[in-house]
Amino acid sequence: MHFATITSLLLASVTFGMAAKNPEPSACTPSQPDRSVPPYGPTQSLYGQCGGQGYTGRTKCQEPWVCLKQNDYYSQCLEDPTATKPDGSIQTLYGQCGGKGYAGPTECAKPWTCKKQENNDYYSQCL
Repeated sequence: MHFATITSLLLASVTFGMAAKNPEPSACTPSQPDRSVPPYGPTQSLYGQCGGQGYTGRTKCQEPWVCLKQNDYYSQCLEDPTATKPDGSIQTLYGQCGGKGYAGPTECAKPWTCKKQENNDYYSQCL
């Protein structure tokens, strides 16, 4: 073999090896996230986890529920504690329904009942 032929073969094998290891970038469309899985997919239902440190699941609650932080590691879909009936006459889950000096709704939406909080004369809550 001639020197020129050997050099051409070596150069071709090195070039081919580099191309296999470092392919040319292609003009492709970046893939979109799969929005059918958490945290993008369907919303979380009542009492479902919706947040917390390290949580990677669904973070949006079905209406009318809201995501309420319970502690640093757990948030849960619950009724909005600030919501009342349009006329303001009935309190919802976790809403205040009594206590010394309280002047708001004292009736809880079913199936909840107004319970005085232990050692607290100033706060009763729909539970």
